[in-house]
Amino acid sequence: MILADTIFILIALMTMAGALATVLARSIIYAMLGLVVTMFGVAGLYIYLNAPFIAMMQILIYVGAITILIAFAIMVVGPLSQRPKEWTTLTRFALAFVVAVSSFFIFLKFVVQSKWLPGTFSTSSLTTKDIGRVFFDKLMLPFELISLLIGTSLTRSITGAVHKLYEGTARVRRGDFTHRISVRGEDQLADLGRSFNLMTEDLERLLAVAKEKERLQSEIEIAREVQNQLFPRSVPEAKTLRLTARCNAARMVSGDYYDYQLLTGTKIALAFGDVAGKGISAALLMATVQSSFRTQLQACLEAEGPGAHDNISTSKLVSQLNQHLYLHSALEKFSTFYFGVYDDSTGILTYTNAGHLPPILVRDGQATRLEVNGIVVGAFPFAQYGEDCVQLVSGDMLVCFTDGITEPENEYGEMFGEERLIEVLLKNAERETGEMIDAVIHAVNEWTGSPELQDDMTLLVAKRL
Repeated sequence: MILADTIFILIALMTMAGALATVLARSIIYAMLGLVVTMFGVAGLYIYLNAPFIAMMQILIYVGAITILIAFAIMVVGPLSQRPKEWTTLTRFALAFVVAVSSFFIFLKFVVQSKWLPGTFSTSSLTTKDIGRVFFDKLMLPFELISLLIGTSLTRSITGAVHKLYEGTARVRRGDFTHRISVRGEDQLADLGRSFNLMTEDLERLLAVAKEKERLQSEIEIAREVQNQLFPRSVPEAKTLRLTARCNAARMVSGDYYDYQLLTGTKIALAFGDVAGKGISAALLMATVQSSFRTQLQACLEAEGPGAHDNISTSKLVSQLNQHLYLHSALEKFSTFYFGVYDDSTGILTYTNAGHLPPILVRDGQATRLEVNGIVVGAFPFAQYGEDCVQLVSGDMLVCFTDGITEPENEYGEMFGEERLIEVLLKNAERETGEMIDAVIHAVNEWTGSPELQDDMTLLVAKRL
């Protein structure tokens, strides 16, 4: 008898533990596992006690109906009445409650039949009427009170957590991303609170990043305005030469460079370059090239004295520029550079090309690439540069360009290339210099099929009148 009672008590405890696990489980998997254990426990108690089936079913109906009413009242009274997703959690609580109470009453039947609880029942027969009288007369009121306390506590815990979340979202909506809600416990509502805190932390961090990006964008815009001031504001007036240049930056600022300056009399200085890299670093080096070029040009003019404008050496100036950039820039920074001096009275262009793409001379329907006289500037202090001359005649067109014109690729990975550039130049050779630049840029954009530039696009067109 003692062994049987011990087995019964273990089964009853297992049943109640399963019900408790079902109620307290943090995930639906563990809740279902607890429910299965509880149901096996109920089945074991039923077999062990050999109770009348009708009596047990009536108890389950009574307890289930009352529990569902309590759950419904919680849903209606609490602020969760508009949140149908919470029905799943409360239904789980209701089912676990039904199973737990049913297990308790099965245990009560065992106590009565074993004469552990004095009463007026017969140990040989326990009818539905007897169970109902014990259930309603002696035990219903305490269980109703306990159910009310449990329901109130559950409602307060859920509504309290939801209220904290509501306050938190209201603070976030007003722009306060520093607010954090207090989290207690390890249940799913606590996890929801922690997720909210993590979300606000991420929002606060993203807001800081957005402000920093906005600040950098403003500074880049200022840098762009400053760089635009570095390009020549006006075109030198010449009797036999018409100049037009344009730079379209792939980003906010560009690493391409062009310049022209009227010296004195009939001489015009032309400069064109492409700094390695893109963006801010390339723009800074471009500014260095511009300032250094103008400084070296002015120094050459002053060093030669009167009449120096007629004897400017392009190779000497480029060599001095190379030395200056090598000493005052990082080792990995360099630039291509083309410098020419045009004599308006004779039509002769003297130039030095330091590693830049060969300019194209269009004459009588033919295209000719000019010579390259040296390597890039700023990379090697020992670099030597030569110079060449070309006689420009009426109708000639000299086109300087950067790799942003010839290297953009289409969707198949094919570059635009110099051959297609020459075709466009020959096709539009009779047009004005500005129209020529428009035609080239339009052809490149059609080739890539994208409004976004792959590299800085810069052109300088000089047409002999």
